[in-house]
Amino acid sequence: MSKWLEVSICIIITLMLLAITWIAYSEEEKFTKSGETALVTPPTQFIAETRTVKKRFTEEKNTQIWAEMSYTSVNNTVVKFKRTLSDEMVHEFLTNTPVYVEYIPNEFNTERFRGETNKTNIIAIITFIFLVITIYVIKKPEKF
Repeated sequence: MSKWLEVSICIIITLMLLAITWIAYSEEEKFTKSGETALVTPPTQFIAETRTVKKRFTEEKNTQIWAEMSYTSVNNTVVKFKRTLSDEMVHEFLTNTPVYVEYIPNEFNTERFRGETNKTNIIAIITFIFLVITIYVIKKPEKF
């Protein structure tokens, strides 16, 4: 593979990762500045969805649990949303433990359970690694 192609690929991947990092950081910043918290009304029913994934010589079954929930926003509007739930969240709902959701007022589909983050740090680390790889590829001598 020629050096200019390697450099181009590395630069494109790094720029895409920088954009993703910026988007994730901006979203997290919105939650910090204007995010609100509300108590989630426990779901009345849980929906289990099982998918079979074929991998070479084996089949693997993945089960996801969905629920439609709601909360009352700061505008006194009841907002309904549907999410997949971890086993821990299902347990919290079944034991009547209060579950809170964080959201950005007046923005559609921004709900997340309290304590969840968008993993900005992991994305930034991956971006940094690709930036280092790009610098290495640019600086390494060409093969003849």
